[in-house]
Amino acid sequence: MDYYTYEFEHNHVKPNTVIRKHANIHKCLEYAVNINLLKGNSADRIERPEENDYSS
Repeated sequence: MDYYTYEFEHNHVKPNTVIRKHANIHKCLEYAVNINLLKGNSADRIERPEENDYSS
């Protein structure tokens, strides 16, 4: 089970929460790439969920 599926199924978070978490993970990994700790950002290969529509 991947991390985002876990967040949905076990922590019952909404897609927008997972999108924010994905953005934070991506930014941290991008920094690691920029300072040459990693060769590439693996978060680039992950599909993020669709945003919630808050219209009523």
